[in-house]
Amino acid sequence: MDGRGCRDNPALTQMKFETNHWYAILVRVAGGKVEVWADGTRLVDLPIEGHTFVVDDQRAAMKPLGLSAYQGTTAARNIRVQRVGGVKGGQ
Repeated sequence: MDGRGCRDNPALTQMKFETNHWYAILVRVAGGKVEVWADGTRLVDLPIEGHTFVVDDQRAAMKPLGLSAYQGTTAARNIRVQRVGGVKGGQ
């Protein structure tokens, strides 16, 4: 984001994740902003305007959806993708 790495951008949020707990994660990109919640707690509320978003070459193969974890082991289940608005055709 904005030419910065994941450790140095305005969306950086840290939280402690407990072992053996499934978290409900919601990522919403709509209404001119990016929002992220974990178990009902909003972690990110960032306007899109004024920012640039790119996927670096190392993660390009994960498009359109990539999940990454650092310093731990993770799993994902019950992933759903839903269009919430915008121009049809992926624009």
